[in-house]
Amino acid sequence: MAAFARVSALRALEAATVLGVAYLCLGELWPHTRSSPFQGQMWRRQQLFLLCSLSLAPLLLGRTHRLCNAGKGASTCVGERTALWVLALVNTVPLLGAALATLWSDEESAAYAAILLDAIGFAAARLARLDLAASLMLSARGRSTWAYEATGGSVGFAEAVNLHRAAGWWCVVQSGLHGSLYIIFYAVRGGPRMAWEATFPVPTEGKLNRLGLVNFYGLLALVAMALLALTSLPRARFYRGFQSVHAGLGLAAVAAALLHDLPILIFAAPGLVDWFAGRYDDLPAGGRRLPARARVIPGTSGPWVEMKIELAGPAAAAALSLSSPAGAWVGLSVEEISAEVHPISVAALTSTSMTLVVSGNGGDWCDRLASFASKRPRPWVLVKGPYPSGGWRGSRSRDPPAIMLIAGGTGITGWLPSATAGARVVWTVQQEGDYLALADRLPRSSTVFLTRASDKAAGLEGMGARGEAAGSGSLGAVGHFGTPLVATIAAAVVGIVAEVIWREHVRPALRKDPPKTMWGYTAVARALPVLLILALMAAVVAAGAPTARAGRRLLKRWRRHSRPATEELGEDCPLRLSRSAGSESYRWSGEEGMAHDVRIGRPDLPALVQETAMSVQAPVLVVAACGPPGLVESARQAVHATRKSPELRHLRIEFCGTDSRW
Repeated sequence: MAAFARVSALRALEAATVLGVAYLCLGELWPHTRSSPFQGQMWRRQQLFLLCSLSLAPLLLGRTHRLCNAGKGASTCVGERTALWVLALVNTVPLLGAALATLWSDEESAAYAAILLDAIGFAAARLARLDLAASLMLSARGRSTWAYEATGGSVGFAEAVNLHRAAGWWCVVQSGLHGSLYIIFYAVRGGPRMAWEATFPVPTEGKLNRLGLVNFYGLLALVAMALLALTSLPRARFYRGFQSVHAGLGLAAVAAALLHDLPILIFAAPGLVDWFAGRYDDLPAGGRRLPARARVIPGTSGPWVEMKIELAGPAAAAALSLSSPAGAWVGLSVEEISAEVHPISVAALTSTSMTLVVSGNGGDWCDRLASFASKRPRPWVLVKGPYPSGGWRGSRSRDPPAIMLIAGGTGITGWLPSATAGARVVWTVQQEGDYLALADRLPRSSTVFLTRASDKAAGLEGMGARGEAAGSGSLGAVGHFGTPLVATIAAAVVGIVAEVIWREHVRPALRKDPPKTMWGYTAVARALPVLLILALMAAVVAAGAPTARAGRRLLKRWRRHSRPATEELGEDCPLRLSRSAGSESYRWSGEEGMAHDVRIGRPDLPALVQETAMSVQAPVLVVAACGPPGLVESARQAVHATRKSPELRHLRIEFCGTDSRW
């Protein structure tokens, strides 16, 4: 009964959040007409209430998710394709609606072209700021307040990065549409001269051209967004250049957009705060220079490189306080190779060390790492993180789901510390050396496929080594170990309220005696409110850091007195079992168990998924895939085909796919 109540509360919160977002989008995207119900003082008050309430939603959803998971689980995997389709519909239907709404205009037919351009351009501007808000909220790293917490840990940085890119591209498209349509709009109404004066801050009749100045900032934002989009296209080939300019161009685009239209800030505030909170947490301890031991694993394709990083001080504290159900990842930079920071999954985590496995086939940087490891086995590395990942987390059922994990190559490493002992693991590697490199860390009953096996691998087929059982649950129990959620949410609310106060009370006073020069108007009427509001949000985030440290000390002291002492993790312990109060932990006590099922050839994923689905007893099967895009897509198609089987109508199959090369 208690579990049912918790799940019901979670469903109610999710429904309320979805309805709140839908109503906010409806009000923002409603055609801009004189009879529109979403305008005036009443709508601005509703907007303020909705944004502040939605800022609290991640905290409530995250805590309710934890209560449900302490029972029998209630999380879900987020459908990326569904989210992309919803994003596409949100960015196209309002434009069509705005165009159709002009058919009932009372204006003269001669002015219809200008009315149409104005309606579509206005709708594009509203869509652009919604896309900007979504892109910013999905750009925070794995400890993201909004995405990670609101989904109960299902959506981390790896899962959100494709949605971040899609929202960013839609923002660029809508911004370009908005800018180009309004330039044409001014040209239709007053010719090329009016378009010139309305776009650039040229003096008009000896007076300050405020319209041209404001629109010029919008043009600068559009140029920054275009450069941001162009530099993101070759990111795989020029990754270092992409990393160097991406954040800077993004912030420049946001700054210019805020100078163009300050109300954008009330939508951008949550994402900006979340991004800044992650960066602020990284300042004192995130970029840590640590010693490491690197070795090339013999017999592996690529080859594979094992990096064992020695943890000390803040690095160990961050690692041990990490909470993630599906592993963790770190930003890794090897000083002797380049300044590039690459996301790498954590394969093993102890109280003194962190182990990473990198394939030399991952690109130029990975290939140079493999060559470097054979010459310099004791490098110094720069580590940012670790950060929690999302992915498979359970299901919406109140009963524990069955888990099937499909991985390719080093894509399995992020799952090794947290794969449940009862999960069906299907791992595809190229040769026997790849399998032997991680065989002792695989859960029992794993099925391994060798796609390019040599004659020596014939002895492994059908036998396999006896693997160790993996712990389940999470890597820790402390959770968001950086700036506390309350401070992050408070900063977002402060930014939203401050913008409304400036717009409703301060700006009308400035209009009575506005600055007469371009630089004065920019500084007082445009830049000053942006800087003040951002400074207020940053101060609230910064105040959360000492609060978090004090809270961690109190929590550690409370646990020390209220719980029995746990055994220390040894240097050779490959896994860190969960210390969460509500999650189950599996530890093998020496029983024999089954050997790995090693097969030569490529896996028949439809048959494997069908076989697993026919054998499970749970009402829900969660199939998670991580590896090259081809493998993830094949797993997705296999799940889709299995769902159509008439024998499995009673079983709900959920799918979570992650490209290991994000």
